[in-house]
Amino acid sequence: MREDPVNNEAGEIHALLKFVKIVLRLSLALLCLLLLAAAVLELGIRFLTPEALAPIPMDRPTAIYAAEGSREHPHSRGATNAWKIAIVGDSATFGSGNHRLDRFSSRLEWLLNLNDSTPPAEVEVFAKPTATYQQEKLVRKALAWSPRILILSIHLNDTEDWSNAAPFVGLRRLMSDRAAPRFLRPLLRKSALLKVAWKRWQEHRQLKLAKQYYDILYDASYTGLARFKGALAQYRDMCREQGVVLFAIIQPLLSWDARPGHYPFEDKHRIISSVCSELGIPCTDTLEYFRYTAPIRNVDIPLADPHPSEIAHRIIADAIFDSMLDTGILPREYLPNERVDRALIRNWRKKFEALEIPAPRF
Repeated sequence: MREDPVNNEAGEIHALLKFVKIVLRLSLALLCLLLLAAAVLELGIRFLTPEALAPIPMDRPTAIYAAEGSREHPHSRGATNAWKIAIVGDSATFGSGNHRLDRFSSRLEWLLNLNDSTPPAEVEVFAKPTATYQQEKLVRKALAWSPRILILSIHLNDTEDWSNAAPFVGLRRLMSDRAAPRFLRPLLRKSALLKVAWKRWQEHRQLKLAKQYYDILYDASYTGLARFKGALAQYRDMCREQGVVLFAIIQPLLSWDARPGHYPFEDKHRIISSVCSELGIPCTDTLEYFRYTAPIRNVDIPLADPHPSEIAHRIIADAIFDSMLDTGILPREYLPNERVDRALIRNWRKKFEALEIPAPRF
C-alpha cells in the first residue's frame, strides 16, 4: 500500500509545530524562572543590603580654604631657629579636595610643634601634578628654601614617562571612564540588582585595566622606570651637596583593599623600596598604615576622585612622623610629651581582640 505524501507532509509539519511549542514553553518557563530569581535577588538586596541603592558617599566641602601667607605656620612665625621640612610631590601631596589645614603636611607640622621645649617646626609643600622625573624644578625650589629634611612623596604612577606615553595613555583614558551608558542610568537608579552587578563589573574592569597600566609602568624594558631611578639619584646628590636629608615615602592606591593578600600592587611597592634602598635613600611605605582601613573612607569621593581624604592625610602624617622618629631622621625630643586617651586606646585594643578584628597598629 502506497503512503500518502500529503499525509506524510502534514504529519511532519504537525510534529515540527509540536516541537516548536515545547521549545517555546520551556523557554517561557525558563524566562519566568529567571525573572522570579531576579525578583527574589532584587528584594533580597533591597532588604538585606539597602545601602546598595544609596548614593555615592559625598562629604566634600563646597568651598576649599587656605590660609593667607601671613597666617601660615603660626608656630615658627618670626623664629630664627625653625626646623624646616620641605615636601615635594604631586596633586595628592598638594592636598587636592581638602582644606589646606587637613593635608598631611599641615598635620605633620602640628605633630612637630606639640612640645614646649623643641625648636618650632615648619613644613612647606612644593607640589604640582607631575611624575617624579618632572619634579626637578620643585626640588630646586625646595632646596633654595634651605630645609633640614626634604621628603619626596612617591605614588605608583610616578614612573610614567611622558616623552614615551604611547604604551600607557590609552589605558589611562579607559581607567578614568567609569560612567554608565546613558540608557542604563535610569535602570541603575531603580534596580538594586543591576546597580550591584554594574558595580561588580566595574570593579573587575578597573582592576584589569589598573594591572595592565602598572605592569607597563614597572616593566624593566619601559623607559619610565629608568627615568624614575635617574631622577631619584639626581635628587639624592642635590640634597647631599646642600647637607639636606632626603627621605622618601611611598603612597598606596587608596581605592583598593590594602589588606595583606588583597592589595593587588604589592610588587610595585617592593620595586620602589628596592630602588630607594639601592640608592641609599631612607624610605617608608605608608601602605602598612592603611592595611586594615576602609577604602571608602580614604578617598575624596569613591568611584569619582581617588585623591586622599582628610582621614588618609592624617594617617600619612602619622606614618611620616613615626618613621622619622624611628629612623633617627627626627630628633627624639620631638616625640610628644603629652599623650591623652590612653585608657580609650586600651579599650579599643580589647574590643578588637574580642571581635577578632585584625588591628596590627594597636
